[in-house]
Amino acid sequence: MHDTFGKPIKMKLFLPYLAALLCFSASAQVSPPSPSDQAQTKKLIIITIDGFRWQEVFTGADPLLISNPDYVRDTMLTRQLYWDSSASDRRKKLMPFFWSTVAREGRIYGNRLLGNKMNVRNFYKISYPGYNEIFTGHTDAFNSPNLPVENPHVNVLEYLNNSQEYKGKVAIFTSWNVFPYILNQARSGLPVNSGYSPMADSEDPDAGLIDSVQASMPHSKTRHDLLTFLTAKEYIEQHHPSVLYLGFGETDEMAHQARYDLYL
Repeated sequence: MHDTFGKPIKMKLFLPYLAALLCFSASAQVSPPSPSDQAQTKKLIIITIDGFRWQEVFTGADPLLISNPDYVRDTMLTRQLYWDSSASDRRKKLMPFFWSTVAREGRIYGNRLLGNKMNVRNFYKISYPGYNEIFTGHTDAFNSPNLPVENPHVNVLEYLNNSQEYKGKVAIFTSWNVFPYILNQARSGLPVNSGYSPMADSEDPDAGLIDSVQASMPHSKTRHDLLTFLTAKEYIEQHHPSVLYLGFGETDEMAHQARYDLYL
């Protein structure tokens, strides 16, 4: 299988899996807790970026693509933003917070150049089956990969939301509008704000502003990630969830459109 840019792809969902591992690892490192820590509410945040390749994570902008006018409209500007002869410096230019903070304070897996391979086990290697694997542990894709079909498996967010400690404290915001099916919102009852779903919080003027902006835009299956981020941020400030999943998707959309500049 090949990605949109014509290169072999083995781990389309590498970063989502990485993000989940980082979150659970960070949670597991608090041992033993101090009395002050015990008084604090435990938080879990999972962030995924769909369609984002391991190559860009560990080596930054691809030297074969960044100067190719078939994939980059303004090659000079894009090189100014993201290019460096050093792969280490390129990745820092592309993901400064990731490499300055996450790499220092967390754990990073999946650098295939060092033989550290993180592979999905499902044979489809596309979005729905990948998220199914991340959140449920199952590797089947039933009958319709990447289509709005209800997932029969119980997911970890549903499990937490049904627990006494986290009941009603789980929130989900995603750009791709298939997530209500991946997480089986109809069965699980999880609060999933997906695609261009409104916040529907009449008492929050900022939420109303975000909803009005969303309503004025042409809708597609994937909401702009900035709107997903702002919606989630507003919800966090108002409701303070203990478990949050934030799923971005524009990277995948831009890759399918062969826009490497916008993908970066």
